[in-house]
Amino acid sequence: MSAAYATKASLSGIMLWLPIVEKKGMILVAPLSERGWGAIGNSILFSLISWTQRQFNIDPDRIYLTGHSMGGHLSHRSAIFLGDRWGAVSPMSGGYDYVDKKYPKASRGMINVPGYATFGKKEPYNINEYNHKIDKWTTENNYDWIHVEKPGGHEIYSDELPKVADFMLARPRNLYRDRVYGYAGTSIVYNKPGKNPKWSKQHAWNADRPIQRSTSHWLRMYPLSKDTPKENRQQRVWAEYEGNNHFKLTSENARRVRLYLHPKMVDFSKPIVVTANGETVFDAKVEPNLETMIELVREFDDRGRIFHAAIEVDISTDAENFPEPRGTGVNSGG
Repeated sequence: MSAAYATKASLSGIMLWLPIVEKKGMILVAPLSERGWGAIGNSILFSLISWTQRQFNIDPDRIYLTGHSMGGHLSHRSAIFLGDRWGAVSPMSGGYDYVDKKYPKASRGMINVPGYATFGKKEPYNINEYNHKIDKWTTENNYDWIHVEKPGGHEIYSDELPKVADFMLARPRNLYRDRVYGYAGTSIVYNKPGKNPKWSKQHAWNADRPIQRSTSHWLRMYPLSKDTPKENRQQRVWAEYEGNNHFKLTSENARRVRLYLHPKMVDFSKPIVVTANGETVFDAKVEPNLETMIELVREFDDRGRIFHAAIEVDISTDAENFPEPRGTGVNSGG
């Protein structure tokens, strides 16, 4: 894709959004990428967000993501792997068969962020077929997702944009939700640029500042040992806060996790209990500390990512039956 084409595509979307964001009091930023929306694209995206927050008084819990076509695919992937960065996402004319074929285990991460997807009845590449499948699956599992099929084709539907904006603004990010799905494959970070023989330019990459996809809200996962058998390298955790300082973890292949804590979640004057696959793995009081309060803010460059303490637990077992993560309906993050 040429820079001229990327600029034209970006501008076509910007012009449709401008009257809406002006009316709603939102700031619109539109990064460009000639190198796709993988590792390099994510780096561009988060760099722009960091810059924008330094220039304007941006609420870190009201950052939303939308994109069309390739940007629609990006929005879906960002919901799956980076859901705790956004209040909500809106994929437009994007998406693959995430239910059964494309990231089937990872795609359950869509529960971590609300979504409003639009697509046309005459889409290429089976996009409408895939979106119908995702819609059925998210509805059955009570995810906070809306899918709207329009009579046209592969386009941005301007009549849906005000509804998308209202959907987003009604859903600020909630890092302290009561259920989180965590997934980690062979890697839990983006730490190298993508490659493509058509790309003629080299891009700088800071290996010391990888983009984390290890952390979902208050749950953090760790790499498995290098000698882990190939069939066991997909680890996932369904983490639920059941109230009264009790966390319930159901896990598969995960051997260590960290839980971040906040007064909105727990009472620090009482012991905190964590069970994993039916076994108690932690039962003690936890003291808040300043270092934890600032470490994630610095690591993610996210001044809204505030937690007062953290605990790490080791897990030696696997769940016999891993449950299908279920949402709580409208605005499940709130």
